[in-house]
Amino acid sequence: MRDVVRSSPLVQYRAKLFLHGFWDDFDRRNTIDISARQSQLRAYRSRWSRLEWAEQTTIKLPGTDPGVMGGVFYTMVDNRSLHFIRLPSISRGVTQNEWTLPDLGFKIEQLSMDSVADLLVALENQLPDHSW
Repeated sequence: MRDVVRSSPLVQYRAKLFLHGFWDDFDRRNTIDISARQSQLRAYRSRWSRLEWAEQTTIKLPGTDPGVMGGVFYTMVDNRSLHFIRLPSISRGVTQNEWTLPDLGFKIEQLSMDSVADLLVALENQLPDHSW
């Protein structure tokens, strides 16, 4: 078994990912060969171990009640609209993106999202204020 692992860069790469709690979307990144992926993983782990960021960015969020879920910052603008900023990652090949969902048609009371599942849930309170 040791010879199989030593002779296969792909098996070594997958084992290193597993050991560090990472996973790789092979279909999405099929243009990058295994040695380049291993190099990216080493660079990522090295930067994290030294808390040395590859890049620093200052972002300005309009609105109030800022939060972050799944690598996406968000704020509520006037309690009816949402503004989002996806955080960039050089190591993962993710670019910064910014967008707004204008007036949802109701006052947002609670918000949750799952960026991986492309899911956003915004709740409205239709009960009188004294019932909460």
